[in-house]
Amino acid sequence: MGEAVNSLLNLHGPKQEAGELQRISRLGAGLLLPHADNTIFGMPDEAGPKGDRVCCFDSRDWWQVNGWTVGAEVGLRYRIYKSIYLEATQKFAYGVLRGVPVYRGTADHSVWMSEQVFSTGFLF
Repeated sequence: MGEAVNSLLNLHGPKQEAGELQRISRLGAGLLLPHADNTIFGMPDEAGPKGDRVCCFDSRDWWQVNGWTVGAEVGLRYRIYKSIYLEATQKFAYGVLRGVPVYRGTADHSVWMSEQVFSTGFLF
């Protein structure tokens, strides 16, 4: 959930044809909607089963808006055919969670994330 800005730069080959190699970069930001399923000192939280209250702003909802994230991603995209591509990227992000429900209270947390993303897709 959030907004992203994409940038493609042709590095080699004919544009929008098989054999094209592109650098891809993305910047994005969004909301974090955790479902806090945790145990603190052997005591589980009281999240309970998913019921009528699914999302998003009440402390009894299954998913809750409890934070935000920002990130950047850079990598390469190669067109196998005109409309089919392979992509390999490295993504870095930072997230902040506030007021996440835990046993008898709430918790705050911030995290740096890194992931390698390998994907294939279709262009229309």
